[in-house]
Amino acid sequence: MSLPPRFLQSSGHALRGIAVAVRHERHVRIELVAFTVVLFLGFLVRLQPWEWIAILLVSSFVLVVELVNSAVEYLLDLLKPRLHDYARDVKDVLAGAVFLAAFVAVVVGCIIFLPYLS
Repeated sequence: MSLPPRFLQSSGHALRGIAVAVRHERHVRIELVAFTVVLFLGFLVRLQPWEWIAILLVSSFVLVVELVNSAVEYLLDLLKPRLHDYARDVKDVLAGAVFLAAFVAVVVGCIIFLPYLS
C-alpha cells in the first residue's frame, strides 16, 4: 500500500518546519539534546512502559509548545517589526507556556528517575 501524494507532501512541509526550527532556534536544539539524554537514561535504567509514556508525553509537549512559540514569534516579527507592547506580551506569554511545560517535564522526570538513581 502506498501513501497518498498529499500526505507525503504535507509530511514534507511538517518536517521542513521542524528543520527550520532546529536550524534557527537555540532552545529547540537544547530541548532536543535534553530529550536525547532522557531517552538514553530511560534505556539505561530500563523504564517501565507507563514511565516511557509519561516521559514521551511531557517531552513531546515541551517540543510542541516550543514550536508553536517559535511560529508565533516569526509571525509577530513579520507583522510588527518594531516591538509593540502587545507583541511583547504575546511573546512573553508564550515563553511562559514553554517554561511551564519544561518545568512540569523536569518534575515528572525527577519523579520517574530519582528512584532509579538512589
